[in-house]
Amino acid sequence: FSGRAKLRFSAPELAPHLLLEVFVIYLFCMLCLPQIIRLVDLGSSKIGLLTINVAGISAILLVALWPKMFGEHLRDIANTIGLYTSNFAQILRDILFAPYAYFSSIAPFLLVLVGYSLVLTGLDIDPSSGAHPIVPILAKSKETNIVYLIVFMAVVVAPIVEEIMFRGFFYSWLRSRMPAGAAVILSALIFAALHPQGAVGIVPLTTIGMVLALIREWRNSLLTCIFAHACFNGVTLTLVILIFSNA
Repeated sequence: FSGRAKLRFSAPELAPHLLLEVFVIYLFCMLCLPQIIRLVDLGSSKIGLLTINVAGISAILLVALWPKMFGEHLRDIANTIGLYTSNFAQILRDILFAPYAYFSSIAPFLLVLVGYSLVLTGLDIDPSSGAHPIVPILAKSKETNIVYLIVFMAVVVAPIVEEIMFRGFFYSWLRSRMPAGAAVILSALIFAALHPQGAVGIVPLTTIGMVLALIREWRNSLLTCIFAHACFNGVTLTLVILIFSNA
């Protein structure tokens, strides 16, 4: 409101069609991953299934190298998606800004969450039906290795992969086609729709997606988005673990 919040997003250095191609290939790989896992016979081993999920999702990051096949340099790819690495002081500022951005967004996020829960309750819809499928696994699991794997996937793997693909490649492509406001809303809606929480989870996830897109728009740094995303997942997961450990 004081006019000091400047938008720092810069135009993509890569051809926009390459940005979209990376995102589409990423979606295709994510669609194929469950089918590949089904082909690997692991019996009923939850640890094995989670390990393959973590390895598979991490390996999908190689899709980010797609522009190199067309002669693009790694530095140009990194700069386009907001992964600047040339200035250590700037990197540190971008990382330290993430908790500030997270805690600043908690109040409006909780207001949305409470209001949305009241609406769902009024419509006789259980708000907990929009929980992530990983929550029942945490609730029933007594194995610490499973908990560690879930935490690693939620706090490390998911923020890195999703931010590179959504706020990195996809958002950069959207901004080459439309103004900031439209790109923030559209990217957040697609981010929410592609999560496994279903229709009930669309509103909270869209809110989180908008916060992360605004961070990218404001800071133009994917590092801030990654660490803010990790804060969202880490705090939520900690609360879930505490609730079920005391149940």
